[in-house]
Amino acid sequence: MIAFSEIMIYSVICELLTVGSCGFIYYPLGMVAVIFHLVSTTRAKKTLLQVMSIIGTFIIYLIDITNYVPIKYIAIDLGYHKPFIVFSNLLVTVITMVYVSYLYITEQEQNRAILEYNINHDQLTGLYNRRYFYSAIETITRSTGEFSLAMVDLDNFKKINDTYGHEFGDAVLKDLSEILMSSMGENDIAVRWGGDDLRKYEQVINSADQMLYYGKNNGKNRIVKEIQ
Repeated sequence: MIAFSEIMIYSVICELLTVGSCGFIYYPLGMVAVIFHLVSTTRAKKTLLQVMSIIGTFIIYLIDITNYVPIKYIAIDLGYHKPFIVFSNLLVTVITMVYVSYLYITEQEQNRAILEYNINHDQLTGLYNRRYFYSAIETITRSTGEFSLAMVDLDNFKKINDTYGHEFGDAVLKDLSEILMSSMGENDIAVRWGGDDLRKYEQVINSADQMLYYGKNNGKNRIVKEIQ
C-alpha cells in the first residue's frame, strides 16, 4: 500500500517537473494489474486503488498534452535524455507486468492442481476416491475393456477404533495406504472404497426429514440424530 502510494505520487510529480512526455504514465497503468493481483485486501479496496491508478494516469495524460507545470522555473528540461527515460519507464513497467502475469499463471496452475487432487483423492489416506475410480473404469471400458480388481479389508478394524481411538485408527489406515501405494504398478490404482460417506444431497435431506418426523412421533421437543 505504501509502495503504491509512493509510485503514484512519484509519477505525477516527475511528470510535472519534466513538463510531460517522459513516460511516467506507464507506472500508474502498470499498477492497475499489480494491485489487482498482489495486494491482499478486500475487493472494495482493490477497486479504490485501481480507480486511483486510473485517475493518476488521467492526470499525467493531461500534463502530457498541455505541457502544464505549476511553477515554470522549476521545470526540468531533459532534452535528449527523454527517450532514455521513457524507455526505462516502459521497460520497468513491462517487466513488472510480465512478472505479475507469471505469478498469476503459476498461482492458477497450483490452485488447479490442488483442486484436481482434492476432487480425486481421499483426504485421509491420499488414495483415489470412488469418483476417480468410476472415471478410470469408464476410460478402461472405452479402450481395452479388461481389468482386474482386488478388494482389501481390515479385519476387526472397529475394534481398533474402539480400543485405541479413532486417531490411532486413522494412522493404521494411512500406514496401510502407504503399503498399497508402494506396491502399485505403473497402470495400477489404489482406491479407498469405504469411508467416503458420499451421499447425494437429496438422500441427506431425506434422512434429516425422517429423523424430524421420528422425533415428532416419539415425544416431540427432542433432538434426533442418525446413527451411522
